[in-house]
Amino acid sequence: MRRGEKPLTAILSEEYQTTGEKGKKGIHLDRRNDTMACRFYYYFTLVGLRYDKCLETLSLEFWLGENSIAAILERQQQYIKQLKEKNTGLKALQQKYPAWQWKLLKAV
Repeated sequence: MRRGEKPLTAILSEEYQTTGEKGKKGIHLDRRNDTMACRFYYYFTLVGLRYDKCLETLSLEFWLGENSIAAILERQQQYIKQLKEKNTGLKALQQKYPAWQWKLLKAV
């Protein structure tokens, strides 16, 4: 920001406040990891992609490297197992994460 300019949020909002609680690092990681596990379940189980293609696709969706995604999915094994045991379908995934696209695509 150049000297003398207002912060962007002050320009867009008249009620700009600089006070408040400072953000906590990693506050949304659990939700991101659960979402990633659901997406992996979707691609692997419902769409039928190979494991390597799942990692490649998730890497594009979550902006993480494939090794990082594999490590996260390793920690999410129990949750993925629950999705499989409950035979979770598209409708349940759509209800849980409506912002994501959940369609039965043809595996590539």
